[in-house]
Amino acid sequence: MNTQRHDTILMEILQERQTVVGFLQSVFGFLARCTDFYHEMKVKEDNIGFPRGFKEQLVLKVIKQFEPNTEHHIDKVPSATNEVEVVTEEIVSSVDENVNINQMNIDEDQVDESKQQQTEQTNSFQLNEFHNGAKFNNYCWSQTINDIEIHVILPSDITSSKDLKITIKSDEIVIFNKQSNKIILEGKFYGKCKNNDAVWSMSEKKLQINLDKIKSCWWHKLLLQEDSIDLSKMDCSRELHELPQEDQATIQRLKWDHQQEMLGLPTSRDIENRDLLKQAWDVEGSPFKGQPFDPSLVKFE
Repeated sequence: MNTQRHDTILMEILQERQTVVGFLQSVFGFLARCTDFYHEMKVKEDNIGFPRGFKEQLVLKVIKQFEPNTEHHIDKVPSATNEVEVVTEEIVSSVDENVNINQMNIDEDQVDESKQQQTEQTNSFQLNEFHNGAKFNNYCWSQTINDIEIHVILPSDITSSKDLKITIKSDEIVIFNKQSNKIILEGKFYGKCKNNDAVWSMSEKKLQINLDKIKSCWWHKLLLQEDSIDLSKMDCSRELHELPQEDQATIQRLKWDHQQEMLGLPTSRDIENRDLLKQAWDVEGSPFKGQPFDPSLVKFE
């Protein structure tokens, strides 16, 4: 295996996506778009996909191959993410409700400095980080019809995940800076999310949060205090893995049939017809009863 070449390609993806979560989304997005990885095999005779639950076992098996106690362990691995404390609805938030950034007394020099930092922050987001969403001074958000991705630029005094306290409820979010005792981001969500399934990572002074929407729909804004985005200008195309399971199976089947045709091999329809013909070949009343099975004797329209 050419690991050096693979590492170069994968490192480019990791650097572009910046987080492990984004990197894994690229990997599994590729598997969804270009392979039958997510296709569920209904019967053993299926030529594509895996039986239910097999792909999860397969991923877990590969993960275990590279655990630190295996021969593939590398001593010096660059840190890509940091864990962040999250408080869900069942836990009472310790954020002081009286803390309000807008009420803090700051002098004119601090205001100018703050504006300069905000300008730098606004220009530091990549286009894919606010795709189908919006960007603001210190954060931006993007969306698909099923999920939300939030990117927050962290203050310079945040040096580790322990400096943050994140409270995510189904309808609101609070990101709190323990070092300065200030709120970094706070607001009510436009819609509701599955807060217990939230995934987050911290890298390069940025916090990334991934949320699944409870209802598949397009949000007009992330937080209620924001201006609504123009939904008519959005890219409303959906990736393969976002489609219903039946639609995914149909598309995967069409792709597989096309590959078979290019190779001059039987398509799924050819295989189905052959199986039906074989079942009916020797039944009572069949004109081929007693003859060796030869599908070339029958022409399908």
